[in-house]
Amino acid sequence: SDDAILSKDLDGIVTSWNRRAEAMFGYRAEEMIGQPITTIIPAELHDDERRILGSIARGERIDHFETVRVTKSGERIEVSLTISPVKDEHGNIVGAAKIARDITERNKAERALRTSERLASVGRLAATVAHEINNPLEAVTNLIYLAKMNAVRKDVREYLAGAEEEL
Repeated sequence: SDDAILSKDLDGIVTSWNRRAEAMFGYRAEEMIGQPITTIIPAELHDDERRILGSIARGERIDHFETVRVTKSGERIEVSLTISPVKDEHGNIVGAAKIARDITERNKAERALRTSERLASVGRLAATVAHEINNPLEAVTNLIYLAKMNAVRKDVREYLAGAEEEL
């Protein structure tokens, strides 16, 4: 599978860990099986795990829950989780099966697209503002030119030349 597939009991202890989970999180199966799933959950998100286990214990399924996990190297990755209850032969819920998909690159691309769209919007606004400012300024520049041509006094021509330079 291209997705990490793992299972845990209702206490959050990992009971299975596939090869993709090894690649995604950096822990070998031998390192994770028997360990708490909170090993890969940032401390500030441990409450989410308690809520997830509570939902699973009630027989609920969790679809496409987007969150953050931490790899063995300490890198944070964005994941989409689908979690289903696991039942024993008597129908009792004994754990959870989890599929984790790394969505880090997808989310980066979406953020880059949103940034690009915002920049394009700002660019259009700037072009509109520049157009709205340049038209009256061009008219003032032309009027100063005409006034300079018709100005009789030297000081008036100097004032008009200064105004033209500033424009």
